[in-house]
Amino acid sequence: MKKLLWAVAGGCLSVVAITEYASAQDMDATKLLTVNSQVNFGSPGRNLAPENATVRKNGPVSNRAVRDFKKSYPDVKNVSWAEVEDGFIAHFDLDGEKTKVAYDSRGNWQYLLRERHESTMPTDIRAQVRSTYYDYSISQVQELELPNQTIYLVLVEDSKSWKRLRIGDGEMKLIGDYKKNRS
Repeated sequence: MKKLLWAVAGGCLSVVAITEYASAQDMDATKLLTVNSQVNFGSPGRNLAPENATVRKNGPVSNRAVRDFKKSYPDVKNVSWAEVEDGFIAHFDLDGEKTKVAYDSRGNWQYLLRERHESTMPTDIRAQVRSTYYDYSISQVQELELPNQTIYLVLVEDSKSWKRLRIGDGEMKLIGDYKKNRS
């Protein structure tokens, strides 16, 4: 039940972040939401490829995307590519953290989504969270790197609740507040 709640909460927040970005950047939100629905991290050990994706090991992934990927991440091994409606997503581990990089159908970089550990969060982001939610523990951190900004989605919890935070451009915003069931 707890894993399901984490997956649902993470998915909802990723959609919120992409929706806010899309409206701010005057982009087609339906395209971003279609890609984003494929991007949520599942529970540990679960295949990161979307259910409806075609995983390509030696298939026709855009040459431009592959060149950009190899240039940006030269030491990454065990990459799997998935074809999605509007392009391709590379799934891999980067320094022990689950990471996805999305490219459009022409091979242009779109975004990076990485599940971070609290210990690898940028110091200023961690300090910003800790200064307000000092009695909470940081349970989950997602980093969403977009062309013009980086957004952090942070889940904090105490014994009674979970709170989902969105941190970007120096601002922290509470985007979800969930009470825990007392059993």
